[in-house]
Amino acid sequence: MSAESSPAEHAPEKARLRREMIARRRALSTAAREAANEALCTHVSNLMMSIGARRAAAYVPLATEPGGDALVPVLASCLEQLYLPISEPEGQLSWAEFRGFEHTRTGPYSIPEPTGPRHPSSVLSELDVMIVPALAATPQGCRLGKGGGYYDRALASRAALRPLAAVLLFDDNLLPQLPTEDHDAPVDIIITPSAIRSVE
Repeated sequence: MSAESSPAEHAPEKARLRREMIARRRALSTAAREAANEALCTHVSNLMMSIGARRAAAYVPLATEPGGDALVPVLASCLEQLYLPISEPEGQLSWAEFRGFEHTRTGPYSIPEPTGPRHPSSVLSELDVMIVPALAATPQGCRLGKGGGYYDRALASRAALRPLAAVLLFDDNLLPQLPTEDHDAPVDIIITPSAIRSVE
């Protein structure tokens, strides 16, 4: 279930939820985070195998984000092609193939970005699955991002034959309800340390 109304009405609640979800992540002990990330990466690998994924897009998690340092190497090991985002002006993303961290440079948000040829977000329609960052989600696939709108725009660009969209969360970032707006793009699969869930 979600709560839809005006963006102005939802802005304070979204900001509060973002702060709360970030605080929950930071409160995890190192051991708990490592165990959760190991389970998440196992689920990601199993998902890629179960759907026969060959090409995907993902992102490089920050230190406290689900997936951790292992996410990109795990994906690269079980895919033929892995695309990572590049931050462009005006809140847009382009995408380039990941060919190892030695072929990346630090982007404007201190996140490694691939240095190969850039593709617009329309390339996502050619992929099997897209893993997008989220601070929280509901069982129905409503997603709470960081507020920049980068991934809502990227998700909106997917064609009719679009890839599956998945998010990685820690278990306590799965919420029964989130405030949503018309531009908030939903996801298809929610991966937590305890389970892989298709949206209800």
